Amino acid sequence: MTAPHLNERMLALCALIAEEKDPGKFLLLVRELDDAFEEMGIKFEHAPSTTAHRKANVSYIYCAICNKPLALDAPNVSVNENGEAVHTDCYVDRLLGARNDPPPPHHAE
Repeated sequence: MTAPHLNERMLALCALIAEEKDPGKFLLLVRELDDAFEEMGIKFEHAPSTTAHRKANVSYIYCAICNKPLALDAPNVSVNENGEAVHTDCYVDRLLGARNDPPPPHHAE
């Protein structure tokens, strides 16, 4: 039998997970729920077919500047002015480099 406070915690975590939009926060909540299950003595193992199926359906997002893969749960992911995912370092380097570029020529009318 489980402690009532643990069941309430797990239900609250499930409700938060269902509504969370931020991938980083979502992952933290899932890990916290996994820890709660482990406290109850329940450990989940992924079946090989499920894991293989998940790996086969993985789609990658690439940095719009360097074209290298982005880990969306990493702390160094940003969005540029066009709404594209980029590495924060790539974006900062591009912005700093653009400061030194000459301004575009003006069209005389």
